[in-house]
Amino acid sequence: MKNNVRCSDYQAWFMDSLREASPSSRAAEFHAHPVTCDECRMASAELRASWETFANLPPLEPPRALQEKARGAVLALMAEERASARHATG
Repeated sequence: MKNNVRCSDYQAWFMDSLREASPSSRAAEFHAHPVTCDECRMASAELRASWETFANLPPLEPPRALQEKARGAVLALMAEERASARHATG
């Protein structure tokens, strides 16, 4: 049986499977794809290893300066939106 799965479809399905998304009705086709595609076989092995490594890392805490900069940008956007809304209704 010829495998009709395109590499781009396999790669999207593979990423979903890493995130434990619901299995596809075509799961058997997707599992068979890397058997015949060296590029997807190597890429999926590397991605799985990286995913497992990242899953075992502690969460990162952004630097305080970055948190404050992001907070300031959000507050500025909110103020700008409020001002625009006042001018539009006024």
